[in-house]
Amino acid sequence: MSLMGAWKHIVKISSEFTDMGVDLSTALKMEERGGNNTLFLLERWGGEETFYARFPSLFQLEVNKWCKVPDRLLMYSGELCGKWGWARSPYGSVEINELRELLAACQQVCLYEGEDKLVWDLDDSGTFSVRSLKQKFAMNLNVGENYIIKWNNFVPKKVGILDWNVEMERIPVLLALARRGVVVGSMVCPICDEDIELAEHLYVSCQFA
Repeated sequence: MSLMGAWKHIVKISSEFTDMGVDLSTALKMEERGGNNTLFLLERWGGEETFYARFPSLFQLEVNKWCKVPDRLLMYSGELCGKWGWARSPYGSVEINELRELLAACQQVCLYEGEDKLVWDLDDSGTFSVRSLKQKFAMNLNVGENYIIKWNNFVPKKVGILDWNVEMERIPVLLALARRGVVVGSMVCPICDEDIELAEHLYVSCQFA
């Protein structure tokens, strides 16, 4: 599945989102309507987990792992029925139990006219907003004593502000710029040419700084 524009960059930094307590795979879910654009196994649409995660044995049997909802479900006489694409028929207790659970999960889904759409779980409106993301970050942020700055009146204010920016990693060193998408080329310290230029290196460990 190919992603374009801003979402492509968001996926690239998904690990940083996870560190801040936001899992994009659960914050975004597909609201199925006709199911025409929803991946049957790989997208979260029939519950809190993807079918790939819930039914790993059946996933291994699936011939087309990128199949969409209409490829595997159809309405027959008012009932939702499966049209499977297994490499072989499921057998054994594990596969049979997974199949039963899959059928039960599918029966709880209501498909109707309309286009599928992504829903943002962190906002009641279902629409993505920077505000909801920032609020979630703030709730999960573990601010410890390491980030409490004790201001010293004997130190010039500009020195205290610099110290605060270093502690919060807000100095525009090469590593920080690269993380923000700025093309910087090499991230090695241009002064000593020995280590990556980050705030700790620039103000503490660089032998020439």
